Amino acid sequence: MTEHGFLHSHWFMKSHWHSARVGRNIEILADIMKF
Repeated sequence: MTEHGFLHSHWFMKSHWHSARVGRNIEILADIMKF
């Protein structure tokens, strides 16, 4: 698993209570920032 994948999974598990919309925004930001 890549570092980005690990961080993304960790964030998703920690913020599971967040809405799916927030998750999508984070993914978009990650793509822009080339996480």
